[in-house]
Amino acid sequence: MISITRIHNAALMIAATLIMSCSSAQVPPCGKDITAASFTIEVSRGSCMGNCPNYTARIDGAGTITVEARAATPFVGTGTGMISGETVCQLVERVEQADVFSRDDSYLAPVADAPKTTLTVVMHGKRKKISWDLSPPKELTALAKYVDEISLYNKDVKVVTAP
Repeated sequence: MISITRIHNAALMIAATLIMSCSSAQVPPCGKDITAASFTIEVSRGSCMGNCPNYTARIDGAGTITVEARAATPFVGTGTGMISGETVCQLVERVEQADVFSRDDSYLAPVADAPKTTLTVVMHGKRKKISWDLSPPKELTALAKYVDEISLYNKDVKVVTAP
């Protein structure tokens, strides 16, 4: 018969292994002090009169992806997934290279049907929200496209709720 002590010790070993694997996955290896609480990036694309993608994709510093896809996207509903710590580091690098925190808040033109994109970044206590439609700086569109690639178009994002 298996003793209670053996079961208890086995349970403790499993719990410790799970805690260690979770905590190491939450800290990207780039040395930028990035955590789930200290970094988030969100791209939100609005609808238009045509067939424009309409969704919000959010990634935090632990690599957690949440996508709310509404129309003209690979799926419709809520999708979740993970990216690696290395990909989180690349994302942080791209935010820094795009110089997000020194950009204007708006690059909106007075056009009724232009699809609006909003980029929101929170990093180390700073928050920046930038909206654009037709003519944003290329660094911002490149950053938003990268977020799209690693979230909305990520084959590992699983749909958890559908309309």
